[in-house]
Amino acid sequence: MRFVAFGCSHTWGDGILPGDSWDTPPSSASWVQVLSKKFNVPVLNLADSGGSNLLILHAIRNHDWQAGDIAVIQWTYFERSTIFDSKYTFRNISNYDIDNKDRPHRKQYYTLFPKYHIEYISLENIEHAYLYLAVHSIPMVARFTHNDIHINPTGLYSCLLADFQKPTLNFIAGILHKRAGTEQVGADNMHFNPVVHQLFADEYVHEITKLL
Repeated sequence: MRFVAFGCSHTWGDGILPGDSWDTPPSSASWVQVLSKKFNVPVLNLADSGGSNLLILHAIRNHDWQAGDIAVIQWTYFERSTIFDSKYTFRNISNYDIDNKDRPHRKQYYTLFPKYHIEYISLENIEHAYLYLAVHSIPMVARFTHNDIHINPTGLYSCLLADFQKPTLNFIAGILHKRAGTEQVGADNMHFNPVVHQLFADEYVHEITKLL
């Protein structure tokens, strides 16, 4: 048995501890590693910093799944996307640093497509991934990086079917409420710190326990 993790920088572990970055091995303090230690189960971290839900779907569909694998997913921001040049080459799109002249595709993308369209595609990516895992009988647990108001202001989460773990949509909001008035950011002053990642992991434990 092993955990196969999918997500963005919050799953890879960017900025949690000094030196943690997209171009270093996954952080030892990430919620994925906490789960690995908790259950004494090896983890394969396939997260991609700056990645989209489309990229997560792509990784899920193209992973060489093995008997006993459990997918642990932390979905990312709905406004992100990915342009694939081939199966193995791609460009991530986010509205971060949108005016960067070295990455003109970012501004072009958000100029071309309205926000509702972008978020609807992201919703379809998530449901596609859930259906793919179900069809192939791959057990999974999924959560969302941030609460729905932050990453999905158009309210498209209401379209998710109840059996697609709808009750988990606001779990980060609850975590951050617990941490209100205390330090939440990690070493890079942008991503979450080890305490929040421990809370992330705690939210997965109950559902994973039911799968074991």
